[in-house]
Amino acid sequence: MVESTMKNAPKEWKNMEDFSAGIDGNRLPATKELGGNKFVFNSEAGDQIVFDLLNADDCAWSFKGLSGTAPYEAINVQQDTYYVDLVINSTEGKTLTLFVNTKTFRAVVIHVYMKLNPQPGDTMVNHEFYFGTIEGGEATGFAPAFSRDLIGEHAVYQYSPNHFYEHYYINSERFVWHCLHGEQKGHSAAEYAKIIKFQDGCYLLAWRELLIPTGTVFFLDFNLFRSTGKFVGMHKDGTISNDPGGAFIQKIATIFYPKPFAAI
Repeated sequence: MVESTMKNAPKEWKNMEDFSAGIDGNRLPATKELGGNKFVFNSEAGDQIVFDLLNADDCAWSFKGLSGTAPYEAINVQQDTYYVDLVINSTEGKTLTLFVNTKTFRAVVIHVYMKLNPQPGDTMVNHEFYFGTIEGGEATGFAPAFSRDLIGEHAVYQYSPNHFYEHYYINSERFVWHCLHGEQKGHSAAEYAKIIKFQDGCYLLAWRELLIPTGTVFFLDFNLFRSTGKFVGMHKDGTISNDPGGAFIQKIATIFYPKPFAAI
């Protein structure tokens, strides 16, 4: 029997399935246009990850000595930029998400996995980050990297008519979410988070929650003010899911820390 971190949550808190239903109402649509493309990703650390999109629906993948075929989802999140997502092990909550710019050949892969019996203080959902390029051309332009750009930014994310959340990016390790309207109304937490600048005005956000067994991967576009991504986590009955999400973004304010203080 897998023990969930929800055992430590306040009794009124919602499970993942309670708030994730319909949270993709404002998500960008999927595309079938990448079918037939093969992305061979080489990380800066020497890892190679392959995404062979055999057709409009199936991806043959290889990662860390393992390989397989799985359904995938692709979304055109910006000009020449795509989000490609697939589950490689549903039992252990393992997914791969590729963010790739087909013009600059720059790419980031985020591996999400679950610790089914975490130690006290651990999150159930965790991330591994891979920075690199895809084969087929010379890499140009900005190289994605961890970023502090969003520290102090305060915005509202409207995922659907019933899902409004505000985000406040505190520092390089945490952000705060607060539900303004929806199933979690009034609930709020400061969660572990990493932000990656992918290209001008566009960032990757990956957060993991300490109490709710949930983690995310999102593409934040502050040019079009859209977010596109997914929630990975465990339902009350022990089911692990990879659920879509997406929102309109409305900036509220930018907070500046008083000197001599600065966020970590």
